[in-house]
Amino acid sequence: MKKKFLTLTIIFLVLTSELIGQNLDGIWLSSYTLETTKKHIPHRPDSVFKKAYLILDFIDNENVIFKPLGNKKEIKKYSVDKNKIQIRIENDLIKGEFSEKEIILILEETEEYIIKAYLNKITPSSLITAQIPDTTLFFNSSWSIESEPKTENYGVKFNFLDKDSLDSLDKNIVLIIKNKGLYGYTENGNYNIDFYKNHFFIGILNRHTIEENVYHFYKLENNIFYAETYENFYSFKDPPKLSKIKIHKTEYLTTKQQKDLESKLKGKWKAINNPIPFDSISSNYKKLENQSFELIFKESNDFELIKKGILVNENLKVPETVIIKGKWEISKTGNYIKLKPNDSWEKYITIEKLSNDNLKIFYDVETLEENSHFSSRTLIELTK
Repeated sequence: MKKKFLTLTIIFLVLTSELIGQNLDGIWLSSYTLETTKKHIPHRPDSVFKKAYLILDFIDNENVIFKPLGNKKEIKKYSVDKNKIQIRIENDLIKGEFSEKEIILILEETEEYIIKAYLNKITPSSLITAQIPDTTLFFNSSWSIESEPKTENYGVKFNFLDKDSLDSLDKNIVLIIKNKGLYGYTENGNYNIDFYKNHFFIGILNRHTIEENVYHFYKLENNIFYAETYENFYSFKDPPKLSKIKIHKTEYLTTKQQKDLESKLKGKWKAINNPIPFDSISSNYKKLENQSFELIFKESNDFELIKKGILVNENLKVPETVIIKGKWEISKTGNYIKLKPNDSWEKYITIEKLSNDNLKIFYDVETLEENSHFSSRTLIELTK
């Protein structure tokens, strides 16, 4: 009887081990963390979702590869008990639970809050070694994303600068261009490339919003990469959702095409809408009247940006004029203009439309008031 019981126990343990292996087998990728407060704290939300990226690869019943994206992989010890899991990280023990579809790890817990990381099995990759891109593929190149209109990545293009173009932190620069018709921008970012087995990742950090998107490449077909990323529309109230996208390399303009755009752009342009922002709540004035916004692109590649208006407060009217001068150049992609002001850092104008007598742009316009940091990114329509 004891022998039979021992045999059944061994069979049960083997089956349990196989079941655990089936549940945890494969590569897992974290999509987000959730910070939940245990008690209400004034001026602090009860829950905050943030994107977070970490790879776990369970290689056997006691070892797991632990790899934050962009960092070296490390082998850690783990153990399971039913649906509970523990991972030993240095002197800490990360606890959590798992199912066939999800792993939830407790990263930090205090009397005030708890932070959990959520991981899902990664989409299998069909990339072979020869198809996995390296850093050189992105230097001095432009890439466009295809996605559904209601997704965060709709209308996004990346312009990766050459390998010698580094920011103040000595990191490679990517320009993030978004054009959704009524909303757009061109902003500076950094990027980080990573690999794991036949999976390829690129992380794009927007330096303006301090928001990072990581794209997981898993398929190449007809020179188009199939990828996925988590999106939350810059909201911290809802968990990021997985979005499938396509991304492909786009050619730069020819010299003739770039010259044609420059020729159309040169001249004096005046806004036909009112793009200069005014916030009566934070302003010392009641309203802004007779505003004017002009852009002059000269043959010498000098530019002038002229903002005018009258600030009104009771019976007081204060005329204000702001003039910014510097150099300009149109990008090799044709979708943005780089401004190099004489007394400040580079600025970018996103081109929505350019013809001989009509120009539509997205630009972050600052208020006319001195020492005010209020600005508005808006669609500006100009005519010659």
